Amino acid sequence: MAEYHAVCAATDVPNGARRCIVLPTGRTVLLVHHAHVLYCIDQACYHHGGPLLTGDI
Repeated sequence: MAEYHAVCAATDVPNGARRCIVLPTGRTVLLVHHAHVLYCIDQACYHHGGPLLTGDI
């Protein structure tokens, strides 16, 4: 079963914003707040190896 952990307050990522978070495991994820929904994805593009923080999603 999946485990969920609080990594920041929802207000820390305003609608339309992105934020990189380093998890306690050392893994870096990207929080994306789009259309009033928060999404959490890996921060790196596996096709090009670049960061998604500044890329097009």
